[in-house]
Amino acid sequence: METAVTRDADEHLRFCISMLIYIKHCPTGWRAECASKTPRRDKWEFSLKTRATVICRRGKRILLVARRQSKWALPGGILKRGEQLPDAALRELKEETRLSGKSARYLFDVRGKQKHHHVFSCEISNRAKARPSNEISKCRWVHVEDISRLLTSEPTIDIVKLMGQRRKR
Repeated sequence: METAVTRDADEHLRFCISMLIYIKHCPTGWRAECASKTPRRDKWEFSLKTRATVICRRGKRILLVARRQSKWALPGGILKRGEQLPDAALRELKEETRLSGKSARYLFDVRGKQKHHHVFSCEISNRAKARPSNEISKCRWVHVEDISRLLTSEPTIDIVKLMGQRRKR
């Protein structure tokens, strides 16, 4: 017996499959250029929250943060009303780690299950020390190769992989 919920789920599945096919065949890879050309489905698009995500590097180490009893993730968070993405990236970095970024350079975007991540690279002083603040209970500089061994959020793994692929080009 087919219900409205079943039809919606089937429609969503077909949409997801078409998105995966589109991403696979996108000539530039899954980056901002493709995201702007991706067919949108307003019904599902609005269920994603926009998040400014920050990558801070020191050599081959990347800064990760974690809330109490939670997975490791890249610093970042949801935009405030009227806030621009680069400003949100710098604000979230400061709120979560007490680090003041010099600038936030846009890298790419990634759509996760719940959030649309706009990823920024942030320059910080080599002497600056990350300290957990607000809802964050831990900050840690982790070698890129060790990230896959940690309990991290799925988007964190995807973003770090994409970043690595971009650096190899």
